[in-house]
Amino acid sequence: MVELILLLIGLGVAVTVENSLNSLFWLTSFMLKLFDKYLGHFTVLQHCMHGGTRDKKSKFWSYNPRKLDANILESLTSCASGNINMLPYGNTHSRAYSGHVPRFLHVTGMVAMI
Repeated sequence: MVELILLLIGLGVAVTVENSLNSLFWLTSFMLKLFDKYLGHFTVLQHCMHGGTRDKKSKFWSYNPRKLDANILESLTSCASGNINMLPYGNTHSRAYSGHVPRFLHVTGMVAMI
């Protein structure tokens, strides 16, 4: 995965990486090496603010080699005030829906695959 990210950055393509906010993925040696080489920007997204029904947070790292100071995902940052009724996070009778992913994330994934 990191090799693909480095290739895309070398070609001048903006990239994003997404995983759960508290995932150990962010602390793996290959991701830490990537962050050391390319500072990029971190963005936290709360899914309930984008159509999800649970208090799930995702963390994104993004890097735009053509505009280093721009956080390309900044407009997606929003957190619930705590006044929103959300379903509990975790095991439910409908696990497929418990991991609801906002529609724009599917588009991001397709762009990264190109």
